[in-house]
Amino acid sequence: MGKFVDSTVWITGGGSGIGRAVAIEFAREGAKVAVSGRRPEKLDETVRAIEAIGGRALAIRCDVTDEASIATAVRHLVDTWGSIDVAVANAGYSVMGRIEDISLAHWKRQFDVNVFGLVGTALAALPELRKTRGRLVLIGSVAAFVTTPKGAAYSSSKAAVRMIGEALSAELKGSGVSCTTVHPAYVESDIVRVDNDGRFHKDRRDPRPKYLVWKADKAAKAIVEASYHRRREVVLSAYGKLAVGISRLAPGLLSKMLSRGTGGKPKAMPGDQVRCVEMCGEPKQLSITRRPGTLAIYLRSLRKIPDRPQGELPPERERALAPIEVSQIGVRIDPLKLARFRDVCGNPPDGLMVPPAYPECLFLGLMAEAVLADGFPFSPFGLIHLEQRITLLRPIDPEEMLNLFCSLSEIRETNRGFLVDFTLRAEATGREAWRGLATLLSRNKLARSGRGTKRYRGAPTPWIPEEDPYESIRVSVAEDTGRRYAAASDDWNPHHLYPLTARFLGYRRAIAHGMWTFARTLAAIEAKRPLVFPIEANAFFKRPIFLPSEIEIRLLEEQGGDARVVRFEVRNPQNGELHMTGSMQG
Repeated sequence: MGKFVDSTVWITGGGSGIGRAVAIEFAREGAKVAVSGRRPEKLDETVRAIEAIGGRALAIRCDVTDEASIATAVRHLVDTWGSIDVAVANAGYSVMGRIEDISLAHWKRQFDVNVFGLVGTALAALPELRKTRGRLVLIGSVAAFVTTPKGAAYSSSKAAVRMIGEALSAELKGSGVSCTTVHPAYVESDIVRVDNDGRFHKDRRDPRPKYLVWKADKAAKAIVEASYHRRREVVLSAYGKLAVGISRLAPGLLSKMLSRGTGGKPKAMPGDQVRCVEMCGEPKQLSITRRPGTLAIYLRSLRKIPDRPQGELPPERERALAPIEVSQIGVRIDPLKLARFRDVCGNPPDGLMVPPAYPECLFLGLMAEAVLADGFPFSPFGLIHLEQRITLLRPIDPEEMLNLFCSLSEIRETNRGFLVDFTLRAEATGREAWRGLATLLSRNKLARSGRGTKRYRGAPTPWIPEEDPYESIRVSVAEDTGRRYAAASDDWNPHHLYPLTARFLGYRRAIAHGMWTFARTLAAIEAKRPLVFPIEANAFFKRPIFLPSEIEIRLLEEQGGDARVVRFEVRNPQNGELHMTGSMQG
């Protein structure tokens, strides 16, 4: 038994996109569906699709910018089926362009369709809905909360729809009629193929990221469900809810992020040229007593981002650059987290109690403080971990008390953006026990857009030719690897946890931590070879490992001066994709 058996539903803009999908979904729930629009051939296609699943449908041509046309459509529907139980004001289109480039006529047409057409639909339907104690559904947009460059006209119209929905919900209270305003994010629709004059272009490309676009039938199910439960306001998709949430938490944040790349084009540096950026100011000294949690770091990042360019360094900011030093004194290793680290990274039971890569986990809070400090010149979002070097000078006792020091040591400009070096140091009993160097990249606009000159390649990358006698180790990487490593390291970045949280940051699935890949490789070496101090290792991170997956670790031992060196690679065994390269000595 469907939710809307014997109900009569009227949908404007029902010939394509969301409107068509909603019409079909209402029909599946037992309703008689009338669809209106300006293109009779599209309306007829929707009617045929409904009849094909055994439903009843009616096509009524209607132009929502014409009040008389709306009134005629309502009379036709009531004369045919006797009543209206649900009215869905869906008709709309999008005017895009910079404010100074859009004519006043385009603004007027945008509001004629999206706002006045919606109000006209509501005014015509409400007398009939009062008779049936029915439901009014207004189709808004996440753009009502978050605007983008070139989206002012559309966002303004949808913001008006949202306020109309708020007012109608209050005004209709007690009448038996409900008003539900639905705000989709990206949904399959012909709206992207309609120009500013309302003309449809069949071959126009959809510029929206495919992984963020909801299927129209999925959105339709959510809209019908919201109507059935008479919800006041609904935002569709996790991506849409995230955008709305961030816009409320930090007004202007998403607009700032989305506006990147709309200004002048940056100049790429020629070839592989590297320029060291001088930091001549007094060092900024910071000290923490406890590591901040991931949520706290993200919230502080949201407050800082409006002032932080990504991959850009204005002259006034460069002149003010100074080293940043963060310390944490008296740190003890958590035995539970250490045990989790050894388990998820596959360290041998008879190996080092504190694996070479583990101390890096202790520095996440210090690096976060440095990145969030007033003197750090780049946005904390979008920083990419490119390279990690570590040196374990002697065995570390898990019971030892450590003093940790992190410093922003160097910034280098390349044609990809800015390379940022953080020097890490752990001391125990007044002596250095471990040191590391983490290199992050803040990409410039050319690199983010895929344009520009030859990429900077960094330090020489170890390479193992296919013909060399390397040792191969296959490792199955479970779906929960990101969560297990996060529980050991406290690095709870969303793109490592679940497919849904990874999509917020642009990944189709969760990805393994780069440091997990490094630690897992070092554990494979430790399981096969005795280690000699000091242990030196470096890794260059290439491509992410999507979870779940299978990886191949290739090891090649060779003579390096007076010491033996193990070069390694981590590859996808199916397609040969390179995830990481590096070497270990000691």
